[in-house]
Order: sequence, then structure tokens, then C-alpha cells
Amino acid sequence: MTVPNASPRLGVGRFATLLGDRPADEPAYRWLADQTRVLVCDGRLLPGTRLPSERTLSTTLGLSRTTVTRAYAELAEHGYLVPRQGSGSTLTLPRRGAPTSVEPLGSGVAVSGVAASGAAGSGALGAGASDAGVAVLRREEQLGAASSGTEREVYDLRTAAPAAAPGVLAAFQQAVTELPDYVGTAGYFATGLPALKEQIAARYSRRGLPTTPEQVVVTSGALSGVAALFRALLRPGERVVVETPGYPNSMAALRRSSAVPVGVASTHDGLDIDVLVDTARRSGARAALLIPDFHNPTGALLDDASRALLCEKAARHDLLLVADETMADIHLESPEPPTPLAAFGDQVVLVGSASKSHWGGLRLGWIRCSADLVPAVEAARLSLDLGVAVVEQLALTHALRRPTATAERLATLRAQRDLVAATVDAELPGWSYRLPPGGLSLWCRLPRPEASALVREAARHGVALVPGSVFAVSGGGLEQYLRIPFSLSAPALSVALERLVAAADRMDLR
Repeated sequence: MTVPNASPRLGVGRFATLLGDRPADEPAYRWLADQTRVLVCDGRLLPGTRLPSERTLSTTLGLSRTTVTRAYAELAEHGYLVPRQGSGSTLTLPRRGAPTSVEPLGSGVAVSGVAASGAAGSGALGAGASDAGVAVLRREEQLGAASSGTEREVYDLRTAAPAAAPGVLAAFQQAVTELPDYVGTAGYFATGLPALKEQIAARYSRRGLPTTPEQVVVTSGALSGVAALFRALLRPGERVVVETPGYPNSMAALRRSSAVPVGVASTHDGLDIDVLVDTARRSGARAALLIPDFHNPTGALLDDASRALLCEKAARHDLLLVADETMADIHLESPEPPTPLAAFGDQVVLVGSASKSHWGGLRLGWIRCSADLVPAVEAARLSLDLGVAVVEQLALTHALRRPTATAERLATLRAQRDLVAATVDAELPGWSYRLPPGGLSLWCRLPRPEASALVREAARHGVALVPGSVFAVSGGGLEQYLRIPFSLSAPALSVALERLVAAADRMDLR
């Protein structure tokens, strides 16, 4: 069997568009090399992408072939290009001995007994490149405690998860009163409590996607849903198209399911649908894992026209779309959440979660798929766990009977988002961002690709962050980006931002 070439080939027209116009006073070879480096470091061109041939590019750009050859040679000399005879030169990222960025699946930011101020939840990101920052935090706290007998508060800007929504505690109290009805049973509900499945199905129907309870499988979180889905649908070693930047825990879940993530660039403007479908075709991927609703970390929202086009092209190429809806309820600029992607095509499976809409401590998610797919998903899921705790399911059943995201809660999150944006505008004028219409973070572009260094410096100021590289499918690049969650309370967020500005000032990175 022939294995498809997973390296995406960059069309010469698209490359020319990404490069933009050349300044008249800059040598052409240097402009071409420098712009290509910027595109790779920004994540707009991915490691493994094959560049157009020197002859084709020189013709398209109106440059001599000698100029293009010199630019390619400079990229190769600095570790950004791997020349391959006969198959095209391939982009890569230089390895300079920096620690690998790996996201743990563990707990939060409390370090050496230090309380994480305003932290709304644990389950934090931040190993690898941010481990250095955590190590600095530990040293700083030990020194501070030794000298003053007190511990300095650490502000956690690694976790994009808010505190529990109003009504969650009351929902648990109601759940406990109903528990006697279930203790006489074995307590196993493989696809979920019937009452909860009814609520989830009704919720989708209200959003414009008719759904029956038989199409819902309750899971212990969205990641569990992703793992069960791909275990059910894919053979070991199969490729799955994912966005980069993207949510690192999802990429880890794919790898643990023996799938191979293949990245496509995602920006504030969202996906290039043609590139996504072409990448799937070239790599042999049968599925794509996407975040169409307030993407984490960019905050991008796929509009209805793009959803329809994506589903139409996916159906034409027999590509299964798995949509992570974890952020769908955090809609900050519209009165209702987006229409589910599955409303635009049948070849879509939805994965939802209560972690952002209600509370991360619930540890509940769900899969919405066609009824004929449920048996395979259920069988795969039983190899991971035997179901979700009854009390949590009862609590979420009650919580879903009230508005998922109250106007007051959304207004609070909107104000916290605007606080971050205003601080960046006023204190960090060299930074840029696109104000997200929803979600829980700003994706900021720094003046220089020094995000990991800024994470370490911020740790010395008592702020925990993760660099952009954590969100790259390759674990590298995106060093010019930083995610700033706004899920802390406003007072804690203000202090954290003040410290971040001080760290950036110390690095002359404002």
C-alpha cells in the first residue's frame, strides 16, 4: 500500500499572496528569506510544507532564479528549510536546544504552597516552555518566604476557564435530593442518564439542529469524547487534520488514540477551507478536528457562509468533520450561540462540554452524532471508562434547565475581555490582536518572537503564562504569540496585567 505524502505543497499563487509587496529599498533575496521566516514563525506556513520550485517562484515573482536560489540557501543555512532533491524544499523550524513545549494534563498553578489568585479552575496549561517559568516561580516564592515569612500570590494566566456559573451549586443540591432514586440501581448509564440526554438534545434543537436523545452520548468531558470518537472511527496511524494553533490537549488526545495530527494554519480570520480540504486529500486524512466556535486560542468564529462551504466540500471529499463546541456558549457579541456546524451538513460530529458554560469541576461532556454511529462510539468509550458519575449528570440536567449563559455572566466576561484589550492598547502599543467575539482569551502578537522568554520573565513577576508554541501542532514556532485568558476576576486580572506589563517593560517588549 502506498502511503500518501503528508507534506502539504504550497501553491505559488498563495505563496506570493502571503509574501506581500517587496519594499523597493530592500534586496530581493533578503526580503524573500525574511518574509518566509516570519510566515513560518507566525504559524501561517507550517513546518513540513513544500515550497514551490525555484524556477516557478522566480517566474511568478518576477525575480531572477539566482535571487530565489540565494534566498532558499539562506533559509536552509539558518535552519528554516530542508532542501530535498526531486521532491521540493521543505520548511522546518530550527532546533536550538530550547526545552520542548508539552502541555500536561494535570492540575493548576499552586506552586510550593502559593495560592493562585483569582484562579477559576485548575486543569491549567503550561508545561515544557512554561516549565521554566514555573521553576522561576518556585525559586522566587522560596526566596520571598524565607526573607519575609509570607508567600507572594501568583496570578494564573494559563487557564482559560471561568468560575462556576450561577446556579451550579443549587443544581448540585437538587441532584443530591434525587440521588436516593438511583442508589438502588447499579449506577451505570453507558451513554448517559436519559434525562440529561433529553436536555442536551433539546438544547441542540433550540439552536436550529433537530436532535433526539438517541443521538447523544454523555462523556467525562470533551477530551474523553474526542478520544472515544477517534478510537471508534480510525485505525491506528491514520491522519487527522487539525488547526494550528489549536487546543493542545485535543492534539494529545489524538496522539493517545494512535492518530497522527496533520496541521493546517488557523488565524484570526479563521480557516482557509480549500487548504484544509487539500491537506486532507494529500495526507489521506479521513477526518478533521476543528473549533469553529470562538476558536481556542485565536477566538475566531466561522461564519454561516463558511460553515456551509466547509460542509459542502467535506461531503464532496468524504471528510468527516469533528467540531469541538466547548466555547460555543461564551458568545460575547451576539444574543445567541452560533448555529451548530452539523446544521449545515450530515458529515459532522459535535463534541460539547460543560467546562466553560457551567463549571470545569463537573467533568462532563457529550457527543452528538448520527444514531447509527452511537454503537461504535459506545463500544470505544467503554474501553476508556464505564460512564460518568450519576450525581454530576443529575446536576448538569438541572443546570441545563436554566439559561446556559446568563446575560449577567456574559457581561462580566465581556468586561474582563475589554479590560485586557484596553491594557494592551494603552500599555503595550507594539502588541496586536483581533478582539474576539467570544471565547475566553486574547491571542496577542508580540513585537518580537520572544514569547517563551516573556513567560520566564513574567514568572519572576508572579504571573503564570504559556507561550504560543504550546498551541502549535508541532510543539514549536508561534513564538511571536501569547494567549492572555480573561477568566480571572477583574481585580485579580488587573494585578496580573500590571505585572505582565512590568515583565514586558523589563524586556523592552512593549
